[in-house]
This record gives sequence, structure tokens and C-alpha cells, in this order.
Amino acid sequence: MRPIVYLLQLLGFLTNDIFVEVKENAHFLAENKPEIGDTGSYLHSGIAMRSCERHFQLADQVQVVSASHIDGMVHVDLKSEVTEALKARRIDILQSQGNGIAETAVN
Repeated sequence: MRPIVYLLQLLGFLTNDIFVEVKENAHFLAENKPEIGDTGSYLHSGIAMRSCERHFQLADQVQVVSASHIDGMVHVDLKSEVTEALKARRIDILQSQGNGIAETAVN
């Protein structure tokens, strides 16, 4: 099975400003930009000047394996493990003998 990777672009953030948290099948990615104070007058400060967060809902069988921050991109590695309970299984169909009672299985 191929690994699952998703990328999120976060320019202007340091690795220490970013954290990934998984709680109850929800993946939470947040950036805590330290408040520097007003260093000037801006028409638009952009995302690099403020904190932000993203939430992702994970399927029951998906787990976060690791995360890394390289050149402004956050790489989150996921792994999907399908348990026996979630795998498809074949159910035999029983055939009636005319009296309303199922007696033989049809494959």
C-alpha cells in the first residue's frame, strides 16, 4: 500500500511556530506566530503576520505517522490500516426449498 502524504504551504513560519495534534480522529494543524508588535503601517499584513489553524477529519483507519517542515511546506505522512472488521466479506445467499425455510447456500 502506498503511503499517503499531504502538503500544506506555510510561508513565513518557523518550525518552532508549527504544531500538529491528533485527537479523536481529527487532525489539527496550527501555527502560533509570536506577536511582534506593530512595526509599521501596512495596507495588508498577509497570513505570515498572524496565527492560523486548519482542521482535518480523519477516517477511522487513518493514522498520522509523522510531520516535517521543509522550505515553507509542511509534509504530513498518513498511514491507512484496514482492519478485518472493515474489509469486504462475501455473504452466502440461502435458497428456499419452497416451504419458506432457507436450506441451501448459493455462492
